[in-house]
Amino acid sequence: MKEIMVNNEKSMSKNQWFVAGVELENILSNSNVPLHVTDKLFSWAIKHKDNLPSRMSSELKREKIYKQAALQMYGELDDKMRPQHHHIVLLSGRRVSIVKFDVRAQIFSILNCPYIDGSDLQHLIFDNNSNDNPFDVLLKEGEQIKGVYNDIEASVWFQETLRKLNLDPEESIVVPIILFLDATQIGGLLSHSLEPLMMTLGILKRILRNDPRAWKTVGYVEEMSRILGNSKLTPAEKLEDYHFILKLLMQDIKDLITSGPVEWVFIDRSTGKQYRRKMIFRLMMIIGDTKGADGWVGRYGSHWNTVGLARDCTIVNNAFREPADLFGASPYRICT
Repeated sequence: MKEIMVNNEKSMSKNQWFVAGVELENILSNSNVPLHVTDKLFSWAIKHKDNLPSRMSSELKREKIYKQAALQMYGELDDKMRPQHHHIVLLSGRRVSIVKFDVRAQIFSILNCPYIDGSDLQHLIFDNNSNDNPFDVLLKEGEQIKGVYNDIEASVWFQETLRKLNLDPEESIVVPIILFLDATQIGGLLSHSLEPLMMTLGILKRILRNDPRAWKTVGYVEEMSRILGNSKLTPAEKLEDYHFILKLLMQDIKDLITSGPVEWVFIDRSTGKQYRRKMIFRLMMIIGDTKGADGWVGRYGSHWNTVGLARDCTIVNNAFREPADLFGASPYRICT
């Protein structure tokens, strides 16, 4: 038996594909990779066995693959699409490293994204069935499109902004910037909190704004408890540091709004007609939850003693009655 095992070990060591497969399986197994992912990797290796470079040690590296993918996707804009690291001193004297992205490059990415295609007129809110100037969406006082509120172009904010700026739709359009800010837990044990500031453009139709690929990262707010320096700060001092970071992240948006219009060519791909317009950027709204909104406006954010069903509900619990008492008998059963 021992002789058989020795001979088998020698034959296996000469079988290079087996040795490579065992080594890869060990790497994946030690990294707790699921077995079905391991099977997919082996299938990938078989499929591309003739496409892999011969000089594996110098050409097939993860960092090089990432860099090449970024160059092929963004070309000359690769540097602008990369995250920027800023080491700053907060108002409290604490130090923190902030990660942010170039807002103009992110907007370019939205407009040129092959999945979103923000340059395609059919994907935008400017749809008034006008072949002459589809961007003329200013309504008369009290008028609504087709008797209902459609999308952002029919909103009170958008219509009032158009009237205030008094733009010529033959030359310029309003481009609303929509932000989203909410903290999330990351890490293997969800032990670290990070608050990404995301953005999209309000000229996209709602169905595209609901696509995660239409949202780009402006930057990240680091968890305040992990910022280096004095941790014995008052809630007001911590809030000042938080707003200082937000100011840094939103500086590019402020500069974009105040620096003047940006020209862009929109295309009606059904006809091939092009429309050159100046984009006038304005900040429309920030989306988030109640806790986050308290931080943005500097409001005292205690919700532990909530008197309603939710912390943003002003109706007290004992004011609620059974649904049947309010709306009559229902064929649906309420599960509690």
